Amino acid sequence: MDAAAGPEENASLMWVCSTCVDKVVKTDRSMRDHVKKKRHKMQWERVSETEYTQHMKQYGGRAKDRQPLAVLPQQPQQPQQPHQPPPPPLQQEVAELRSQVATLQAEVEELKARQEGIRVYNLKGGNDLLSQEREQLTEEIRKLKAE
Repeated sequence: MDAAAGPEENASLMWVCSTCVDKVVKTDRSMRDHVKKKRHKMQWERVSETEYTQHMKQYGGRAKDRQPLAVLPQQPQQPQQPHQPPPPPLQQEVAELRSQVATLQAEVEELKARQEGIRVYNLKGGNDLLSQEREQLTEEIRKLKAE
């Protein structure tokens, strides 16, 4: 709920299905039942009763004639301020973080290349080379034991 709104305003807010613009009781169970029964997406909007009744008068009471909730007038939001560059200390911190990101990306690329190299080594028979070396050593050990 909106903390800035008064209790009387919060009391008149209700949940409305975004798909069919049906108002629903405020419980989770009724929302889930509606979604199962109608096979709608689980998308709900919080709307005041006056906005809902105005919308229904304007667009009709039948569900198929209703417009999506996006048509409902939204409560005015605070105007967004244009993006301003951060103050100088933050700019320096941003530059440091960007350099750290670049370093980490380089490390990731290096690890990927190393991993690819290991995979290629194994595909080219790296394990076979090790097994050949092992066989040679066991033959030398047998010769030494025989002497």
